[in-house]
Amino acid sequence: MMCLFHCPFSFLAFVFPFFAIHFIGYKCGVQIVGFTVIVVIALIVLQLIGVIPMHFNLPFMIVYFTVFLFQSIFLIFYELRKLEIEKNLIETNSKFEVLINNVPLGVLMLSEEHEIIQKNSVIDAWFPNALSEGKCYNQLVSLTDEKSCENCSLQDVFKTGKTLESVNQFKTALGVREFNCKMTPLLNEANRVYAVIETLEDVTERNEARRQLLERQEILNELSYTDALTQIPNRRSFDEKLALMWSLAKSNRSPVSLIMIDIDYFKIFNDTYGHQEGDRCLKQVAQVLNSRTMRHTDVVARYGGEEFACILFNTIYEGAREVAEKFRSSIEFLRIPNQGSPLNQILTVSLGVATVVPERDQPAEELIKASDEALYRAKNFGRNQVQ
Repeated sequence: MMCLFHCPFSFLAFVFPFFAIHFIGYKCGVQIVGFTVIVVIALIVLQLIGVIPMHFNLPFMIVYFTVFLFQSIFLIFYELRKLEIEKNLIETNSKFEVLINNVPLGVLMLSEEHEIIQKNSVIDAWFPNALSEGKCYNQLVSLTDEKSCENCSLQDVFKTGKTLESVNQFKTALGVREFNCKMTPLLNEANRVYAVIETLEDVTERNEARRQLLERQEILNELSYTDALTQIPNRRSFDEKLALMWSLAKSNRSPVSLIMIDIDYFKIFNDTYGHQEGDRCLKQVAQVLNSRTMRHTDVVARYGGEEFACILFNTIYEGAREVAEKFRSSIEFLRIPNQGSPLNQILTVSLGVATVVPERDQPAEELIKASDEALYRAKNFGRNQVQ
């Protein structure tokens, strides 16, 4: 059998297309294979017509031609498949662009070098001329922060491969806005992060509305525990704070004192001066009582009508009587006229004091009952006094 590569041309004709295919590129390889096939066909024709002697080995030329023909067919199918993949990629990319441009979120695709690969129209609207494809993502960060590329959260996503969420403020075309930011890593087949998708959601109005709602809820809660007229705790607040202090006193075996306060002859005051003056009188009494307490745990509340109550936690009976006497003298010192009162025709109050160290199963109502009984004794014994 004759050597397959019996001349330099044969060797180059067989090897060079493979070299071109594997090292130069498939497109260049296809062109070279096509050129080689043409040359081989030309040689065969020249041999057949007698221009080239037959000892140039026509059978081997036919073998070369067959090999190159199969190479060409393979490469043609490869190129067609490649074109189909590129077409699908273009269509997918087009659909992706349509998708990201029709969501109300800012979308950025970022490279490992922190460059912007792709962005949507929302980003353009928020950051006109500030961010463009190919520029460093840190231009966005630097609008409100001087962080470097090494320290920004984007670097953390590339290092850890974990999704990162944060709330940031950026200076936009609409002013300083608050954003929910979410960075999601894109992984290749080697499970390595090759890009990051970041979405930015403008939550400025939502968070502001939430803050306003919380503020209004706090105001409503405060109002629900505050007497509208006197601006001191109301009966609801009194009941809850007494229950809390009663429970603590049970645990600590501490005394709880209660002072019940009633304005003397208040109905006569209302009939004489009118309800507006009566309301003004209630406000004055509430302010004086509230100002005479010394500790933050002391609670003065409007119990109902012209009746007030004061809870004194961890206070013995003698201490509670001293506070009650201070209340009584302070109201008397106001010298508020009450012509219908038989007590020097001024406004006065009667007070009942009770103290209990609550037992395990003892209800707080017993303290209220004892204080009420003391208040009735003060009224029966002539009013304007502490019992």
